[in-house]
Amino acid sequence: MTPIRTAARTLLGALFVGSGYYVLKHPERHVAEAKPVADYLEPALEAANLPTDTETLVKATGAAQIAGGLLLASGHFTRPAAAVLAATVVPSTIAAHPFWNENDPERKAEQRTQFAKNLGLLGGLLYAMVDRGGKPSLAYQTRYAARDAGRRAGYAARDARRAAKVAGLTAGLSGVTTAKRAGTAVSRAGDAVSDTVGNAAWRASTVASDAGKAVRRTARTARREARIAARALQAGRRLPF
Repeated sequence: MTPIRTAARTLLGALFVGSGYYVLKHPERHVAEAKPVADYLEPALEAANLPTDTETLVKATGAAQIAGGLLLASGHFTRPAAAVLAATVVPSTIAAHPFWNENDPERKAEQRTQFAKNLGLLGGLLYAMVDRGGKPSLAYQTRYAARDAGRRAGYAARDARRAAKVAGLTAGLSGVTTAKRAGTAVSRAGDAVSDTVGNAAWRASTVASDAGKAVRRTARTARREARIAARALQAGRRLPF
């Protein structure tokens, strides 16, 4: 509680303590002026099972002002105390200062001034009713919690979209990588097949070449042997025996 709040509540509460004490000490001085208001509120008081006697109502008003003033001045239950005091100000002001019923201009002006002062007191009490000493109200906390939940939901949705996008890109890159790997494997397999076929063809051609060479050597040997045999036969025919 700041010093300004403390001073304001003390001054406001002290005013009602003094006013309530005066009413309790001399209730008969207020019965006549409170009678019209008590009569007007009598049906509502009877429905709520509350006393309708004017003097009793005046004393109850004085006691409520003393109790509410002490609580407000001491800083205890200030908001309920301000609400009780505001509830006592309204009928008291109407009963004590009905300037609309005055015919004398001076008297009417005086009553209007007092009525306006009481309205000022009522405004101060209403402000004290909603003053939380800098603490946020339940409505504010609820709105803030709702806004914070909305922001967090937005952040979560944004993160989810980013994660989905990253996952899509990752899946695309994985697909490209897999395709590249498959292409490389196919290419390597083709190279291997080509190498195998080439090696087989080379080996076959080598074997065929070797076979051709062997056949040609055998043919040359056979021709040479045939020539030697023919020469030997001619030489034998020439011998005399």
